[in-house]
Amino acid sequence: METKYYKDKDGKFLKLDYRYNEYPESPLNPNFQTNLGTMICKDMKNYTLGNVQVKDWEEYFRSELSDEDRFKASGKFTINMPSVEEARNNPMLEKFVAGTEREGHHFDKPFFQQEIESMLSSIYIDDDNDIDLSAGIPVLEDENQKLSNVLEIDFDIPESKEESNVEDKLQSLINAVSENLNEYKLDWDYTVNKDSTLERMNEVELLKMWNEKKNFVCIPLSVYEHSGIAIHHGEEGQLTLNRVQSFTNGFTGKTESYPVVAEDGFMIVAKDNNEVLDYLKTHTEEETKKWAAGVLIAEIEEYNDYVQGFVYDATIYEFNPKTMDWDEIEGVNNIITSDMENWLKDHYNQSEPKEIHSQIIQEMMNTPTPEYKQAVFEKYVSKIKEIMPEFDGNLKHAASAATLSMKEGSATNLERTALSEYMKEKGCISPESTFKFLEESVGIKGKNLAKELNPLSFRDENLECVFSKIKNPNRSDNGGVNNALLIDYENRRFAYVSGASQMIDKPSETYLKKVEELSSKAVEKKLETLVKAGFKNASLNSESLNMYRKDDKWISKYILKEPGRGI
Repeated sequence: METKYYKDKDGKFLKLDYRYNEYPESPLNPNFQTNLGTMICKDMKNYTLGNVQVKDWEEYFRSELSDEDRFKASGKFTINMPSVEEARNNPMLEKFVAGTEREGHHFDKPFFQQEIESMLSSIYIDDDNDIDLSAGIPVLEDENQKLSNVLEIDFDIPESKEESNVEDKLQSLINAVSENLNEYKLDWDYTVNKDSTLERMNEVELLKMWNEKKNFVCIPLSVYEHSGIAIHHGEEGQLTLNRVQSFTNGFTGKTESYPVVAEDGFMIVAKDNNEVLDYLKTHTEEETKKWAAGVLIAEIEEYNDYVQGFVYDATIYEFNPKTMDWDEIEGVNNIITSDMENWLKDHYNQSEPKEIHSQIIQEMMNTPTPEYKQAVFEKYVSKIKEIMPEFDGNLKHAASAATLSMKEGSATNLERTALSEYMKEKGCISPESTFKFLEESVGIKGKNLAKELNPLSFRDENLECVFSKIKNPNRSDNGGVNNALLIDYENRRFAYVSGASQMIDKPSETYLKKVEELSSKAVEKKLETLVKAGFKNASLNSESLNMYRKDDKWISKYILKEPGRGI
């Protein structure tokens, strides 16, 4: 878990907790998010990248351009010219025997050619009648320019979008020509060449056609693999060609070379993409291409962060000055970014938060805010109001019980510090001023309220002393009228002091002031609260009373903490 702290331009403090996501979702997964582009990558041995994996670019381009392909067929029939004897013995060929006995007989090749051409013109394939048929006797390439003993019939079936259409015409042509040639009982054969527009194109030509026909924007990719993987992008339209492949041309027999695509893949957006079409409604084509290219590059960079493992789960918190705690603002999973700080700046209210040192936060968390002080005081007052009915409307006892609750209950050191600072800020520097402020804050008036004062207050805030007619269980005579109850909050204990009238009657000998006696019922309630809180009875002897002096340090040291006195 990584934790960083920030402060935004509005003065708010933020906390960012984040950790690596071990099972991240691919940003290319359409079930996870919608992307403008489609990533097409070369098939790799150790990784599966992109939306589409390609083993062979030529094969892929041809499959993508199948609706652009055009098919055709061509070929030739080759007829071996018969000899004079073969012609004389063939009723269909007798008429082609020419010459005289004296000069010699020969087979009339031009006349036979005319016959074949006439036959070809009578062949009917379909209503299109677009098959090109021609017959000719090739002239031998020598100085005599003699006619060869071979008659060739060339045919050419025009291109068609449907391969089946070309196949049907080819088969009909072969059947028709074969049937006619068989009537002459000639020695003949034929060859066929079938191909398509795409088959005649090399890889570079296919790439250019694919990009032109299919893509609105195409950005090349390169993959770097070394102890991990990284994907880089080129510029839109710059499809680098940097390797050459040689091949033997099957028609010419010559060795030729051409450049071949070297990219590991492409990021594309199709021309028929709905987002592109919508953008074009209000922008020029150039503006739309610039926009689309920017989106694709951002998607490539996001995918690069994903394959490198920069995927996090994060929670954003905002500091609440009223509770001095962190309020969760938002939890986000599968964040793909190489810079969480920039992500926070972009994500959180555009408030440009700046990172601050954790030590500053620690100091801040130990310093009560004004809002927190107010909240703690309101909590304190609410406790007083809850307790008051049990104390007959006596605010003094309710405040004392609430103080005990703050010290020994669920209150933290920070809460106690905040309450103390708040009270001092409000002028609570003496029992009387504190009582008056609490009276005003609680807002309760009672007939006995004017007679009540706070319990005696020591300079040590952990000590408290109240007087009562309550019986002292440690004396057989139950003690005198003016008994004192001494409470040590720090050590969670209390003690009875009998004969307290000496402290009341001789104020010059002690810093304690004369106070009104508390009712037995009120003190019983206080004792009940102490016992429930786990305080122990510290059983003091009456002789300890004579050892009181002018400050509470002596009382704390020699009475509440003196060994051997039941403490």
